[in-house]
Amino acid sequence: MTDFVQEDDGAPRVKRVDRPDHPDRCSGVTSKGQCWVYKTPGADYCVMHGGSGKKLPSDDLYRLTKYKSRLKEMKDSKAALSLRNEIGILRITLEEILNKCQSAVDLMIHSSKISRLVQDIGKLVIDSKKLESGLGQLLDRQVVLALAADIVDVVAEVVDNPDQLAAIAKGIEAVIERMMLSVQES
Repeated sequence: MTDFVQEDDGAPRVKRVDRPDHPDRCSGVTSKGQCWVYKTPGADYCVMHGGSGKKLPSDDLYRLTKYKSRLKEMKDSKAALSLRNEIGILRITLEEILNKCQSAVDLMIHSSKISRLVQDIGKLVIDSKKLESGLGQLLDRQVVLALAADIVDVVAEVVDNPDQLAAIAKGIEAVIERMMLSVQES
């Protein structure tokens, strides 16, 4: 049975059954009652109500293969070793919910969702720091300051002027402070 018929204007239209007790009638139910369109062969529903005809085992195999491939891509990616994208997504979601709240009532309505997101963000930030620390991607403050002192020593071998050396050291210190603030905010 064909699901679509070609009309004079060339547009496809769904083919309707001619009587309510037709054996090939779609089992889908709408607010107006049972659907009047022919069901897809091999299914109980028409295309509009989820009748795709045959559900092939190869569909599941395709999805499984696709997921395995995507998992391998993620596993091999350095970005997968960071939770920063997930933190960003949760923060954007929280911001969107808060932006929708126009009154105290709205905040109360969304309070459980907001609370859950805040908790999830907090957990992810902690887990992210643990993960990055475990991978050696974080430097603590003392290590960064020692690195800055070593850089200033290298520059001092080339620059003889104490005022210039002090200005360079002050600039490096400002950069480190900005980095530290950035890390604390994330």
